[in-house]
Amino acid sequence: MRTSGISERAIWDPVETASRDELRELQLERLRSTVERVVEGQPPGAARLGEAGVTSHEDVATLDDLAHLPFSFKADLREHYPFGLLACRAKGLRASTPRAGRTARRPSSATRAPTSIPGPS
Repeated sequence: MRTSGISERAIWDPVETASRDELRELQLERLRSTVERVVEGQPPGAARLGEAGVTSHEDVATLDDLAHLPFSFKADLREHYPFGLLACRAKGLRASTPRAGRTARRPSSATRAPTSIPGPS
């Protein structure tokens, strides 16, 4: 079965054909970017990262460091409800959606306005 050129362009993102090393490099770049956003813009997350010894995105040297990064828990969402865990300004949000739950203080989710996600170099 043949597909049109338009559908092939939508399917064939360069990252899909990247080598294992290129994928690991991209994953590390994105992990560091996430850590940087949390450290700079989310005080509760920055505090938890600090307790784990991470005070900058530069403290993440390899993907193996991911095993030492702390998790967020549902209790964190409740404690910092509704937007205390955002790592961006509220005016940069596209949507805010309350999530159903069994407690009076339901966790919410927020979606940032779309941005370009860089592919492998």
